[in-house]
Amino acid sequence: MRATAVEDLLDRIAARAENLFRSKQFMCAEAVLLAVTRGLGQDLPAETAIALAAPFSDGMGGSGCTCGALSGAQGQRKEARRASRELHRRFTAAYRSVCCRVLTKELRNYPKRHFNQCAAITGATARMTARLILEKEQTLTAQVDLNFLDDRHSLVGGLLKRMLPN
Repeated sequence: MRATAVEDLLDRIAARAENLFRSKQFMCAEAVLLAVTRGLGQDLPAETAIALAAPFSDGMGGSGCTCGALSGAQGQRKEARRASRELHRRFTAAYRSVCCRVLTKELRNYPKRHFNQCAAITGATARMTARLILEKEQTLTAQVDLNFLDDRHSLVGGLLKRMLPN
């Protein structure tokens, strides 16, 4: 896959993770886990992503510790688990901290700005994670699920999807 095609794929994965979060279908950790895994063509039901990643959202269950988006990224394939130190390094280089409380400290009194920042970090972390995986396993580009990646929901559509069974 050409470099521009890989960058387009990374953009789509980031956008999908951010949309899953913004539409309130998924929390940060769940959105990253699902967007990266399904986006790279691996079979992961949404319910499984929620079960695996829900405890890590909102800085480890609301405690404000490790950023949920970063925690959700750790649940990826073996290659990424082995590369978690590198992901941690890249995340820290981008945001100066992995602590949710630190990342959102100045925004706690501004819910909309707080939400927007978390959405952006969710997308960026999905991008970082997918890049690390593709650096180790380029063959996954042949399995990409573009239908999943290009699917978008509004806030209302996302809430309805979450409330109503398929």
